[in-house]
Amino acid sequence: MYSVKVVFLLSILALFYSCRKPEPLDIKMPQQKDAPVISATITDAEGVVVSAGYSMESIRNISDRNGHGKIPRDILVDSGMVRISEGNGATHNLYRLSPGVYGSNELELKDGSSYTLHVTDPKKGTTATATTTYYVQPQGSSVTPVYKGIRNGDTLCTLQVAIPDAQKDAKYFIGYTTTKQLRENVKVMSGPAGQNMSAMATFEPKQLELLQSNASTALNHSFTIKASAGDTLVVQIGRVDGGYYKYLQAYKRTGYLINQLTGEPINLPTNVQTGYGYFALCKPNRYVFDMKEYIR
Repeated sequence: MYSVKVVFLLSILALFYSCRKPEPLDIKMPQQKDAPVISATITDAEGVVVSAGYSMESIRNISDRNGHGKIPRDILVDSGMVRISEGNGATHNLYRLSPGVYGSNELELKDGSSYTLHVTDPKKGTTATATTTYYVQPQGSSVTPVYKGIRNGDTLCTLQVAIPDAQKDAKYFIGYTTTKQLRENVKVMSGPAGQNMSAMATFEPKQLELLQSNASTALNHSFTIKASAGDTLVVQIGRVDGGYYKYLQAYKRTGYLINQLTGEPINLPTNVQTGYGYFALCKPNRYVFDMKEYIR
């Protein structure tokens, strides 16, 4: 009987000991050197614009202490040398438009040609390169919205897309959004942190359909979207190279922001040597629809 009491008391002591507040652990996080982050776009005026900055640690506080809403200069390539070289060796310099943004409208991009981006930051002694292939806009492509009705309170339409000059193994993306969705996505970035949680739960970074042609014939595709009669729909269709196609596949898998928080971790591929982001040159066809003309 005595031994049973001793065991019981020892168990109680062990329980109290295990429940006491542990001493804090001093863990030193390794500091990783900033790596270049690059992206590019083609403007309506046939100009090429490149943004160049640096990665940053997730624990860094980048809140604006001065209240001016400006990005800290140290995460931008403020006075770098940016140039694009063609496969034949011709090189074009890009001009500084603003901190971290460089551009030029002097490039004459050629269908099927490869282009290499070179970014050098003398201040930090960093360099980054990336290569992509440019393809012209899909000729003769068309988009037709077709009203399908109302389901569960949502107005549904089908987008019928045709690319008559699709080439075998060619890869295309279809990006779409509405002004309503754009306004809702803006809410995510506005207001103090912690607000607009409903907007965050439905936030989509980009709505994409990805297509690959299996033969040198017309490529037809249709899919359903949500759009109201008082909205404006914007659709883009472009041809991309294989590397950027895989990037968009991974980007689409990120899905809704709420899935990014609870789903599987997805690492976006990059073609930037010694850096992150993706350098791609694409000039898509753009279509704008006033949906009241299609939804009666």
